[in-house]
Amino acid sequence: MATEVVMPQMGESIAEGTITKWLVKKGDQVARDQPLFEISTDKVDAEIPSPTSGVLLEIRHQEGATVPVGEVVALLGEAGEEPSDAEATEGEADGEERPAAKQPDEPEKAAKAEERERAERPAEADRPEKAAEADEADEAKKREPSQAPAATEGDYDYDLVVLGSGPGGYVAAIRAGQLGLKTAVVEKDSRFGGTCLLRGCIPAKALLWTAELLDHARHGEQFGVLAEPQLDVEKAWQHKSNMVDVNAKGVQFLFKKNQVEGIVEGWGRLAGPHEVEVDQGGEKRVLRARNILLATGSVPREMPFAKTDGERIVNSDHVLEHARVPKSLVVLGAGAVGTELASAFRSFGSEVTLVEMLPRLLPLEDEEVSKELERVFRKRGIKSLTDAEMSEVEAREGGVRMQVERRGKSETLEAEMLLVAVGRAPVTEGLGYEEQGIELDRGYVTVDEYMRTSVPHVYAIGDIVKGVPWLAHVASAMGIVAVEHMAGHDTRPLDYGRVPQVTFCHPEVASVGLTEKEAREQGYEVQVGKFPFSALGKARIAGKPEGFVKIVRETKYDEVLGVHIIGAHATDLISEACAALQLETTAEELFRTIHPHPTLGEAMAEAAHASHGAAIHV
Repeated sequence: MATEVVMPQMGESIAEGTITKWLVKKGDQVARDQPLFEISTDKVDAEIPSPTSGVLLEIRHQEGATVPVGEVVALLGEAGEEPSDAEATEGEADGEERPAAKQPDEPEKAAKAEERERAERPAEADRPEKAAEADEADEAKKREPSQAPAATEGDYDYDLVVLGSGPGGYVAAIRAGQLGLKTAVVEKDSRFGGTCLLRGCIPAKALLWTAELLDHARHGEQFGVLAEPQLDVEKAWQHKSNMVDVNAKGVQFLFKKNQVEGIVEGWGRLAGPHEVEVDQGGEKRVLRARNILLATGSVPREMPFAKTDGERIVNSDHVLEHARVPKSLVVLGAGAVGTELASAFRSFGSEVTLVEMLPRLLPLEDEEVSKELERVFRKRGIKSLTDAEMSEVEAREGGVRMQVERRGKSETLEAEMLLVAVGRAPVTEGLGYEEQGIELDRGYVTVDEYMRTSVPHVYAIGDIVKGVPWLAHVASAMGIVAVEHMAGHDTRPLDYGRVPQVTFCHPEVASVGLTEKEAREQGYEVQVGKFPFSALGKARIAGKPEGFVKIVRETKYDEVLGVHIIGAHATDLISEACAALQLETTAEELFRTIHPHPTLGEAMAEAAHASHGAAIHV
């Protein structure tokens, strides 16, 4: 009797696979576990092995066919054996794709799936008073929003429309899908991910990884690795672009997995308390939703005296997009973006000068961390001008001339390129927010602890919100809170005092909680513990002795108030500190937690020991 070869399920959420290549042909003798064909899914690519040995009797789906999980792809059997269910038409026998056969147990599966879906819906959806609304929602699902008749209150196309697909918007949409909300996402770009994925976090970190590899190779001789490294600029930027593409496709896969139903490309604006108008190349479309989430993000902030032109005077969008390494670079602004790009371009070979108006690099970090970063940057050849204000910028042939006022003295700088990295501005203008009654403060949206704006059923998250850090992980957390609240799900407000800050320059910088100065200003009696990476075997082995871990604790209850790290893998090590602050951990609990050896994480326990005056390895 013939053996069926079916499309396997390559993951819990994978419903189908595309056959990309057949590795055998009809009539071939195959062995058990021999690869038969290759498939591609939203999540993985794989070779599918034969379930048994025998002759390939029939191929039911050819290359390029997308086949549901569980459907028969081919038949195996003995030589000369006829397929047991060979009811194929002549065309199917020749290899044309046949329609998917309905499986006998589909009704039972559908019933179980419906039962499971009901069990997972928010409890609010099952209340008797919501029954009428549920019926209306079912009817709305049968209509395309653009074809829906004029709606009355309660007649919605979606439970939620998200305006923007950045790390706030796409995470919110995914969470909404998980909670059973019929959700649409409006995005002006042709890809999902917003600033972080397309023009910020991901492309910048890809270039920083290339910079780190280049630095490793340059110093490989001390570890017994001989190399003469060179930067291939085009390939470095191509790697960056590839990483952006992969991650953008990942967001699309997650939308599909979590039943985010509407993907609407176009420029969206708030047209009413329950309406989003989308401009799709001049054609207008209106989406009506029970709730609306504003997640339109931010753009690089412009300076009136240094207007960017994309060539000589640039912002972070420009330098990440164009494959170009200038011989000399001045970076205006020494926050996270400025220091990261200064670090990368120095590794690429540029002569780099940082100009910062405030007294130190990374002004939001602990003062000792800022001093250590400036010291290491100076050692790397990066010049830092702090307490410096740029007043005049002139783009000239072949470069830029800048006037800088510093501590009562004027200084002229010249460079091939000026990078303006002085923060970001919210994208709220011209989107109908003020016209619909959304309360704004200098362009930022005012929200409550559950992300509700001044207009009922309209929420806002991310960089457009007043008084929150411009960080992707903050936007994501805000999106989850907003969606859980609108769905009637149990949630809790965010504690912005426990948001980690991470900067991916070399050396890396990360922190969470209060700095030493902030803790003292708030009235705490403070004890500090600091441990250098140079005292760790793992750091010395890797040739990364720079930096330290600093713990700030209060003395009455021994609670950890803040953790500050500069050094290798600081952005990974900070997660332990985030959990410690969330759980209101004491320094003693940290140092009595056994840390593996030899690791960089030992520095956390040692710093906790040091805050009690009992560091072991210094």
